[in-house]
Amino acid sequence: MFLPIGDTPNPGGGFRPWVTWLLVLVNVTVWLLWTLPASLAPGDPSDPMFAEVARRLLHGLPPGLDPRAALASITSWDVAVQRWGFRPGAPSAVTLLSAMFMHANFAHLAGNMLFLWIYGDNVEHRIGRLPYLAAYLGTGAVATLGFALVAPDADTPLVGASGAISGVLGMYFLMFPGTS
Repeated sequence: MFLPIGDTPNPGGGFRPWVTWLLVLVNVTVWLLWTLPASLAPGDPSDPMFAEVARRLLHGLPPGLDPRAALASITSWDVAVQRWGFRPGAPSAVTLLSAMFMHANFAHLAGNMLFLWIYGDNVEHRIGRLPYLAAYLGTGAVATLGFALVAPDADTPLVGASGAISGVLGMYFLMFPGTS
């Protein structure tokens, strides 16, 4: 993967990419106020979703590892991902949307937000704020549903804005051919 440091041309004329900034703000806020604290807190064994996480974890546990230690490693965030991440085997419109604002870790968040920050402003400027928001959410949903077509019975939750970011990148490269 390459890491961009900027792009040209940039929107001029005092354009402010409010939707791009809002999307970055929402994603970072979700990570700071929900993901980070929940990843440091133990999961609640009385939560029904805890049992789902435990079932998946124990199913893939290599021989010789202590199941009690594995169960003790389940965090509140693991349970939240099971509940709010998109699972093709148990799809819902709510998780299709919520999963787009959840990220597995800081590197996942940082990579997605870097690409959104650099390329989103141009796309937002070119197509307008509301169409851009619709395109962002739409490409994110299409990418997630594409995964569901490939793995319709998958129970492992899918999280992240990568599908939406890929949609923004695709729009950018179509709208600004030959740019680097």
